[in-house]
Amino acid sequence: MKRRGFLLALAAALGLDPRDATGYTEVRHGPKPRFAVPLTGAIFTCTVVGRHTKLDGCGAGGVTTYCFKSNNLAQQNAELLVLRTAFLEWFREKYDETRRPDQAGAAEQVAFATQNWSKPRYSPGLCPNSPTTPKDPPPATERCA
Repeated sequence: MKRRGFLLALAAALGLDPRDATGYTEVRHGPKPRFAVPLTGAIFTCTVVGRHTKLDGCGAGGVTTYCFKSNNLAQQNAELLVLRTAFLEWFREKYDETRRPDQAGAAEQVAFATQNWSKPRYSPGLCPNSPTTPKDPPPATERCA
């Protein structure tokens, strides 16, 4: 599926107004991506970190740092939309490379994760059988550290 079509289909599946999902983001991945669109020197970032757990079928993760370039809320919202598109494109590409043939596609996985966002008091909650008191994580190990 084409990238724009993937994102618009995803937005529709999530019940979003397509006008909020439109706009253009040129997506390139890698340590030194090259873009056709003229760039300024300004960047905005977020770091997403995932952790293995000791419970089967349960992972842990979140955004550990972020930096908006702008102090303007409307511009921060636009920056978030660019980060969303870049992450979802990376997720789609990597998920399609690694999924088993019997697994749902990337759009279905994202729709499953977001289907409850609009419900009052939504929280992703804890993994089943997980202790209820958060603890500091152990030091990071292995190749991504």
